[in-house]
Amino acid sequence: MLPPGHPLGEKPVPMPQDFHRQPFIALGNEISTRSDKDRFFADHGIKPCVVAEAQLSFAICSMVAAGAGVSIIEPVTARQCAGLGMVAIRPITPEQPFTYDMLTPALRPASRLVQDLADRVRRRLDALKQTA
Repeated sequence: MLPPGHPLGEKPVPMPQDFHRQPFIALGNEISTRSDKDRFFADHGIKPCVVAEAQLSFAICSMVAAGAGVSIIEPVTARQCAGLGMVAIRPITPEQPFTYDMLTPALRPASRLVQDLADRVRRRLDALKQTA
């Protein structure tokens, strides 16, 4: 995710080295996918310059839109922010997978309403994968 007009926006597919020493807005350490991004950069010998952290992807999007840096976030929020004209998005290579979790009651089965919601979310995510 890039601020509008950022030089990396000229590249159709940014590479890991494009993030070296770039001002970067990261997910907070308590978010599980943060370690995935840290490992992604470490595996490629890349050291982005983390200028801010946030727990929510939309907060990161807002900071990117304000020009504070670049980031890598999950695709649902990235597409929403790009659709609002806040940021530019580009795929990166190698691809960085994201997982989504849905919390349900541990001591009893999920209600039919929750099961229906989970099914709808899965179908929507599957449809988004097809348009990527």
